[in-house]
Amino acid sequence: MVVTGLLLIPFFGPEPGSNPIAIGILITVMIISCLLLSFNRYISSYFKSRARDKKQVALICPRCKIIVDKESAICTQCGNKL
Repeated sequence: MVVTGLLLIPFFGPEPGSNPIAIGILITVMIISCLLLSFNRYISSYFKSRARDKKQVALICPRCKIIVDKESAICTQCGNKL
């Protein structure tokens, strides 16, 4: 917002806060910044979960404690369905 205010000075003079167009631009920048900030949480959590899912390619059977393939999801030793 500070950068936007500094960019408005050459166009609207030394006091851009007195011009209604400059105030409208500043309010629009604030609203867009808040929206991007709120959506950033959802977007970053989505990509983090995708990265976490790619890392987990195998499961561990709670009974036998052996590694089981994620696609089959059935323990080969005890037949437990994961």
